[in-house]
Amino acid sequence: MENDIKNFIVKPCDIFFTRGKTFLSTAIRIFGVGDDHKAKINHVGIVIEEGPINKANAIEALTKVRKHTIFDQYHNTSDKVCIFRPLNLTQDESNKIIEKALSYENYKYGYLKLVTHFLDFFTGGNYIFRRLTNSDNYPICSWVVAHSYKAANKNFGCDACKANPDHIWDFCTNNPDKYSNVFQLQRI
Repeated sequence: MENDIKNFIVKPCDIFFTRGKTFLSTAIRIFGVGDDHKAKINHVGIVIEEGPINKANAIEALTKVRKHTIFDQYHNTSDKVCIFRPLNLTQDESNKIIEKALSYENYKYGYLKLVTHFLDFFTGGNYIFRRLTNSDNYPICSWVVAHSYKAANKNFGCDACKANPDHIWDFCTNNPDKYSNVFQLQRI
């Protein structure tokens, strides 16, 4: 099973989602939802190279935005991983997405953005407090993904500044003509 996972091929612009068990992961799933219920996932990132999951790089906002393999970051952890593949990107769009994603590398994580997402939860999800942290300088995971896709004029059913992991998840799962679930939510 582990060798099957190691040999799974990821492609540029694949979007990966994670579901963790930490306090912060759980809080994000409860308070960072889109328009519905408790979210299934709490984190999101982008694959930037084609290759086996244990060798191809992805980029995501952790304590800072960094490149690594999904396998190195999530193998033998309690986190579950799911991958969606975009079906409607041109090569030019893919290049723009990857270029924008890489432009965030080494940026510090935007912890204040998490606070404003939390506060907006109590306004019914209205875009009030998040406006205060509408800056590219301190991204969170969903910011990196949403703004990278925005560089190719793509969105996840909402403005990139408003997107959270659940918005991106809901859009990918509800638009099978645009995204294919190529790796089911599971531990790796």
